[in-house]
Parts: sequence; structure tokens; C-alpha cells
Amino acid sequence: CSAGLLLNGPITSVVDLNFEEERICKGNLVLMYSPNKKKVCYMDLKNSKLQMEHYDELLGLAEMGCTYIADTMRRHLMQHYVSKLVTSH
Repeated sequence: CSAGLLLNGPITSVVDLNFEEERICKGNLVLMYSPNKKKVCYMDLKNSKLQMEHYDELLGLAEMGCTYIADTMRRHLMQHYVSKLVTSH
């Protein structure tokens, strides 16, 4: 998951940056986060001229994004498995 601060206009925090957003962002934090263990597995900060309060904001935003993605994937996988079990009988 990634999070960044966009500089076009007022500073805006964004999760899951696309190529254009990566190009114009002030800070791009790439994070691998284990929601079950609540631990960061990997972190890479690019374009890192950030103030500490922006870093804390990006870290929290990236953690929330990773948790949301993991929950969404888990929910869709469970729906898929259940539909396979129902249609196999």
C-alpha cells in the first residue's frame, strides 16, 4: 500500500497513489503491513522532504489503507469460497 502528499493546491493526503500522483507528490510512503499482527514488515519513503507531522499522518494513512485492502480481499475470497461450496453440491 502507498500513501503520499500531493502538492497541486492545498496539501492533500492520498492512499494508493497512481503514476501521476507519485510524480507530483511531496512524500511517497510504500508500506507492507500485517493487519493481524499490527506490525510494519517493510517501509520505503521516497521524495522524503517531509515534516514529522506529515510522516506520522502518512504512516497512519498507509496502515489504514493496508488494513482496508486486506479486509476487502479477505471478504471477497470468503464470498468466492462460499459460492464454490454452494454450487458444488
